[in-house]
Amino acid sequence: MAKSQSLAAALLLVLVVSLTAIEGVHGICGMSNDEFKLCQPAAAVENPIDSLSAECCAALGKANLSCICCYKASPAYG
Repeated sequence: MAKSQSLAAALLLVLVVSLTAIEGVHGICGMSNDEFKLCQPAAAVENPIDSLSAECCAALGKANLSCICCYKASPAYG
């Protein structure tokens, strides 16, 4: 019984790690992590830049903006 529980726990761990890796590649709200980084200077808390780069605008053009707004409105993200 303990062996099957250990196997189940190991499989669950592999599943969680796999899903986390997939999420990291795809990002959230239709933007990859790299695309979010392109927009980071404009969203900085201290000294944000006034204009977005062309690359950031292109990334935002593909993004699900209502999804991003849900994150902005979430108390978990400040």
